Amino acid sequence: MMTDMSYMDPPIDVVATSPRLEMIVARLRASGMRPSCANAGVLHPSAVPILLDFASMPPSVLSQLVRLKAAEVPRTIITLGNGTCPVTPLFNIRSDLELTALPNRLASHNRRVLRDEEVRLRSLSAEDLGEQLPSPIDAPAPDILYLGDGSAFFLSLQNALKETDVNMTGALSFATACHYLETQSFSAVLIDLSQNSDQGVQLLERANTDARIAGLPVYACIRDENTLSPRARAAIANATDILSPGATPADTAERIALLAHSRASARPLEPKARLASVTSDLATGLFSRKFFDVHLPRQMKATDAREAPLTLLTMRLRSRDDDHSARGALPDLARILKPLIRETDCAARLDSTTIAISMPDCTYAGAVQVAEKIVAALGGEQLGMVGTALPFGGQLGWRAVERRSYHTAEKLILAATNGPFSRIRAA
Repeated sequence: MMTDMSYMDPPIDVVATSPRLEMIVARLRASGMRPSCANAGVLHPSAVPILLDFASMPPSVLSQLVRLKAAEVPRTIITLGNGTCPVTPLFNIRSDLELTALPNRLASHNRRVLRDEEVRLRSLSAEDLGEQLPSPIDAPAPDILYLGDGSAFFLSLQNALKETDVNMTGALSFATACHYLETQSFSAVLIDLSQNSDQGVQLLERANTDARIAGLPVYACIRDENTLSPRARAAIANATDILSPGATPADTAERIALLAHSRASARPLEPKARLASVTSDLATGLFSRKFFDVHLPRQMKATDAREAPLTLLTMRLRSRDDDHSARGALPDLARILKPLIRETDCAARLDSTTIAISMPDCTYAGAVQVAEKIVAALGGEQLGMVGTALPFGGQLGWRAVERRSYHTAEKLILAATNGPFSRIRAA
């Protein structure tokens, strides 16, 4: 039986020559990436990022990069070492030792790109339906929660952020940070890992699973990636963005303020419970079927351009005798699943008993994990019994379908709503 799943690792092209090529490829492979040599393929348009090693790449690469910039060929460039690149790289890796953090930095970047794209797509879908969107200028001033060691860095950064209209509240421990998250409203979380804080790592590890943090951007501030523990290196994959302190606190504050204000002024469209809204379903607080039918084709087209997967997850309630109790329980199901899905997942009510969740950049296996998480939150095999989150008599069924090239939006919805559902029987 084949047990090697490395073909599922994220790909990356490498431009370098031996012996550095072998060293770079080995480190990237050990870090969970799938590298391949691309010394002759710099100009090839691709969604796969490309790593340029200044110390060993062929001299002809620079001229290729000039042509790449002139032709405006879309390519994600990452540079390694010291050198001048005609194309502005996504980021520069200063030393070979920092290659192990590359998968985490790319994961953070991809999440940010996905969110920005979903903001744009939802705005277009809402405009097609005549929905009026709020002005970005009306966004409130960002309020950031800081978790770190309370050093002079925090005090200088706090003062510098005040000049950029960003408020920052400090916490010295994981418990204090959780207390603040429960009692106050924040627009972002900043974790200072400059001292390799276990408290900050603990919060980063929960960034995608803790309901108090889920949905908030989490920024990790790292001064020296070489000093991070293996646990910290794994945790920073959950960060929305990875920051390296600038030359002065003002430089760092400017970078943080730009991220915070940009995110606060560009929020994904959310369903609004009002009678006049075409995009929202009043009963569940999810998107309407009308919005979903307009938005899903846009998501599919965007994931095709990124060469990324998209999976549609449907959840259906069935009662023993009729669907009356299932219809009554659907708003409770919607309320429970909202904190368990990503900000970029689009959840909509398809009919009186069915909810669909379109999940860009998510494989079938990832959708199954989300479904199992939702079922566990509802009580698992005890779902529907008195004392569980959804006390009704009947069944919860779920079905996940990963989009294929032959799927149109209509065919994908049909495939996800017909056929066998995985069912959890309720008392």
